[in-house]
Amino acid sequence: MLDALGRRLTALIITVFLVLFSFFAVAVYWWVSHQLEVEDKKNLQTFSRTISTSIEPPDEEAREHAFTDREGKIPDVLEQHGPVVNQQSLGLQWYSDDGTLLASKGGIKLNLPLSVTAGFETQKEPHAILLTEPVFRKGKLVGYVRTGMSMEFTDRARERLRNGLVFALLSSLGLTALATWLIVKEALKCARNVIEKLSQFTADASHELKSPITAIKMNADVLAQYSQLEPQEKQLISSISDAAQQMNRTVQDLLLLARVEAIEPQVEERSTLGVLLTEVLAELSIFAEQKNIQIVPHVENPDLKVSVSDVDVKRVLSNVVKNAIQYSPSESKVMVFLKAHKSLVQIEVQDFGVGIGPEDQTRIFDRFWRADKARSGTTGANAANIATGSTGSGLGLSIAQTIVQKYKGSLSVTSESGQGSTFKILLPLA
Repeated sequence: MLDALGRRLTALIITVFLVLFSFFAVAVYWWVSHQLEVEDKKNLQTFSRTISTSIEPPDEEAREHAFTDREGKIPDVLEQHGPVVNQQSLGLQWYSDDGTLLASKGGIKLNLPLSVTAGFETQKEPHAILLTEPVFRKGKLVGYVRTGMSMEFTDRARERLRNGLVFALLSSLGLTALATWLIVKEALKCARNVIEKLSQFTADASHELKSPITAIKMNADVLAQYSQLEPQEKQLISSISDAAQQMNRTVQDLLLLARVEAIEPQVEERSTLGVLLTEVLAELSIFAEQKNIQIVPHVENPDLKVSVSDVDVKRVLSNVVKNAIQYSPSESKVMVFLKAHKSLVQIEVQDFGVGIGPEDQTRIFDRFWRADKARSGTTGANAANIATGSTGSGLGLSIAQTIVQKYKGSLSVTSESGQGSTFKILLPLA
């Protein structure tokens, strides 16, 4: 159980760090990408304005042959401002005031149609950002300059950043997982030592209590044989004997629980559930008859097997079914279902007793815990329970759950006050 808790705790911590690291990586990637984009736009805008002020438009008479003898000026401008950005990553287009392309220069091809109101644009192939700006001379529109800058360098920078962040994320996550595992392992080691000492103390205390409790019961039984006793005295002695018997049962359950928690199951045998269920129901039939309760089994496949010892299977079934009988009203039924569920064996025990409120269902498997409603709802049956030795120690369901969890299974309950309860046992198929 502690190992399962350790795995869940480790997984939870790793998940939290994964979310935090991922959020940090995404934030860093977005911020750096945004800064690269801002810097590219700033450089492109500087280049565009430099070009705009460096090119002299033709006069009205020469507009038709605008760049016939001036084409050399555009590459000269590129060469002049080459230190600002790499010339091979730039593109330049000059448009007339009516949107006619007059000249195109540079290392990249600008494919998008002219949009005089576009401002910054993004071109997919080749990947580039474009900037279109109007050119005015003496307050008159004389044309448009469109410049473009390749995003190849920025894309490579983003890819390197992305790969670096992924590597850092995985490395950090791996180191976090290792550190978490070591810390949890050490913490569980301390917890395991405490639990072992507590279990040992429980076992020792229970063992020491067995002898005086046995002596009390034996002496009470001997006293009860004297014929000179008054009826009231016999009743008192009988109460002492019953209380001693109940204490002895509690001590035995404490010893059993300590052994179950201390020993890891190593079972090579396979238990046939149909046979064991029949034996358990036969053993509990006397207890059920005392309350006129009918046990109704529904077994779909009696040959289902689990890798659990026969003793543990019978103990789990006995505790759960006995609990259902104990908290069922007289002349009612207890239904027991056995079937396969995917790769598991599912056993359900359904009663029609007082039920368990939703606020109590999380505590039903705690040691020595009983719901107040369950106590008050079965007071009429207490005498029969005591007479047959069936009053619980408050450990039956706790023992059953501990055993089931030892074998990688689960024990749960669904219930509603006044409507009865259904206990579900799941164990891996052998």
